[in-house]
Amino acid sequence: MESYKFEVQRIQDAFLQAVKSSAQLPNAAVSALQSAFPSAQFSIHASGKHLTTGGVFTDGDRNLLDDVLRLLLVHLSEQAVAAGQRLMHFTLTGCSSPILRRLLDLVRWITEAGFGATASASTPTGSGLVRVLDLASFCRLVEDMLEIGTIVDCQDVFVYMEQNMEFLKSEYQQQQQQAQQQQAAQTAADKGGQAGGAAAPAKPTAQMNQSMLAILRACNNVLRRLSKATDVQLCGRVLVFMARLYPLSDRSGLNLQWAVNTGLPLPVDEVGPHDVDSSGQPIDPRLYTTMWGLQAVFKAPVQALQLPVWARVSSEISTVLDEFERLPITVLALGPAAAADVEGGAEGRAAMEVD
Repeated sequence: MESYKFEVQRIQDAFLQAVKSSAQLPNAAVSALQSAFPSAQFSIHASGKHLTTGGVFTDGDRNLLDDVLRLLLVHLSEQAVAAGQRLMHFTLTGCSSPILRRLLDLVRWITEAGFGATASASTPTGSGLVRVLDLASFCRLVEDMLEIGTIVDCQDVFVYMEQNMEFLKSEYQQQQQQAQQQQAAQTAADKGGQAGGAAAPAKPTAQMNQSMLAILRACNNVLRRLSKATDVQLCGRVLVFMARLYPLSDRSGLNLQWAVNTGLPLPVDEVGPHDVDSSGQPIDPRLYTTMWGLQAVFKAPVQALQLPVWARVSSEISTVLDEFERLPITVLALGPAAAADVEGGAEGRAAMEVD
């Protein structure tokens, strides 16, 4: 046990030194890995974008590194809380950049660097490019930060995640491609190498499941903590983020059992030509009735299969969407996340832009 604690502390110190340094991410990452796992003989590939190893880096080393990074994140988060600073803005003495953001950037670079033309989670050590950390490791760190942080911290983390949307999507797509290649190879082996037949949809790999479930779990936990009355903007940010990250066919967004609550009462208030809303703005009776009247169809969507009903519903949906496009709606947010958005300046507001 003592030897394990010593090893954990040694690796944690190596990565703490890396995140505190002002060196560029590739150099800082390689320096930390060389100090933490000297037998692996890590170096940067000639392309400058990948890692190579001339020694041994085992699955046990990979799991140990994953655990140490999570412990380091918790340790730094505790320091930020004790100092009364927001997690993504916390800096240590002598550091020019926020320390937790730097840690996430370092892990993101290691994750990206592990993906090469021939790299995979099963690439033998010593054969060139290796997989040091997978996407699940990065996603678990993000999940930990969202669990530790306040609502204001969660908004800062989502700004970071939105800025790294392309990274998350590209890694997810690469894992999908790997799953398709593995399934194609397995199908060919099952058929004795004979081609033919329709290809079945690729099943997600274990790494894909872990990473996507970590993000999904984190987003749902944040939504449970938010007030739908005062944290409107952050609720919308989380939902838009999930819609952009996950494909439409993802099981988490499908009603696989086709369960509908047809008995749910959905009354629509009567609106007169001179009625106003809570902010004193006049209400368009036609738009109000049309938009909220769509609830009856969404509650029992089977009726939309009838041609007359479908023609009416599609026309009403077009009317509502055209009106929304013509008159952008500004939602007044009153919660702590909104106040932090004002303090945070242009960075937080820019990330909220939705096309």
